[in-house]
Amino acid sequence: MSELIDRQTRTWAVVAVVTGVALSIGLELWETPGMSAAEIGLELLSTLPVVMTSVGLALLFRVAGRQQEEQRTLVASSRSPASRGSDGDRRPGPS
Repeated sequence: MSELIDRQTRTWAVVAVVTGVALSIGLELWETPGMSAAEIGLELLSTLPVVMTSVGLALLFRVAGRQQEEQRTLVASSRSPASRGSDGDRRPGPS
């Protein structure tokens, strides 16, 4: 079985997390420029779960789509003429 999350998807997920956190912290710093390092850290902790959940849902949809494509491929290959016997009956599949 192939990997559910390929290298390209993982790379884009990391980029999305970093971008989302940077954007959120940047906006917060723009709104309140005098934030201390502790306040920035707390803001990061409050932002990170939202960003990670969003990226996780995107990955979930991508994996579900890939599984659906693989399932369609398997169903199509099981219906192909090569999987039928000489009399047209289906050959028993591997157990």
